[in-house]
Amino acid sequence: MKRKYKYILLYIILIWAILFFVDFARMKNSKIPIFAFYTASYEDGGSKRYTGLFYNVFHLNYYNPNMEENWFKDDGSIKDEYKEYEYIKDIKIVPWFYGIDKLKEK
Repeated sequence: MKRKYKYILLYIILIWAILFFVDFARMKNSKIPIFAFYTASYEDGGSKRYTGLFYNVFHLNYYNPNMEENWFKDDGSIKDEYKEYEYIKDIKIVPWFYGIDKLKEK
């Protein structure tokens, strides 16, 4: 009987690993995950969180906190050469207990 439970546990871990690595591969190719569900969006420029089984996928898109005053024109808009640095864009996959604030610190 104990052997049966070991196989069941092994199959569950194997299925979870497959789901995780499919989402991980999609994340590396800048695509949204298949097995993680959209759970939140943030008002920081457009970041989104997708939650999977014991992991989160964050599509980060937030304003660059290191913007300097010489990046702006007199009317307050950003100069063309700094447009690509206005937002920080990244995709991260982290354990389920990580929050977006911890990712922005790095």
